[in-house]
Amino acid sequence: MDLLPTFLVDGFNWTIKMMNSVIGWVAHQEGFIVKNIPFDSIQLILGYLIIIALVMFLSRPKWRVALVLFGGVIILQSWNIWNRAQLHKKEVVLLAHRSRNTVLLHQLGDSLSIIISDSSNIGSIANNYSIAKRIQKIDTSKIKNSYRLGDKNLFVVDSLGILPLEENPNYVLLIQSPKINLDRFLDSIRPKTIFADGSNYPSLINIW
Repeated sequence: MDLLPTFLVDGFNWTIKMMNSVIGWVAHQEGFIVKNIPFDSIQLILGYLIIIALVMFLSRPKWRVALVLFGGVIILQSWNIWNRAQLHKKEVVLLAHRSRNTVLLHQLGDSLSIIISDSSNIGSIANNYSIAKRIQKIDTSKIKNSYRLGDKNLFVVDSLGILPLEENPNYVLLIQSPKINLDRFLDSIRPKTIFADGSNYPSLINIW
């Protein structure tokens, strides 16, 4: 038995279709999506505090709530300024683990140098790092045999097995499964620190 008039049923159907159309249109608009904005733990806590204080102030304005709201905004801005100042003083070298590839990330201030052996197999490592560390400039280059990092040196030994000329290097990186006798290498070169990344065969790493 029909309980509702036909025009009401048609009106409800039309309204639901319009709502679905609007929702579908909004879902396809990338401009409404906020992404690539990093938040550390302090910024996250302050952000929640500001949102809660703003909702409370709009629902029931009080001077104490307003004080918390403006105090939170001031502290958040001060924290952002301090982070930005620290960023320009920062130098970091990160060896990322990537199977069958070598990925070195060298951060100097807000600039990031991506040093790789295979540009087609980098994944999302560099992108995630640049977002988290607020990197503004990125450049990519092929890996070389030696680097100067501040007052320290880094030598890269690849599949050709070319050894560094000087003794006691700060860092030695083994990539692409070089055919070397590691014991003799350590005795002759005496590096302070040695690394082997994911571009080497796992069986060879176990032997080392």
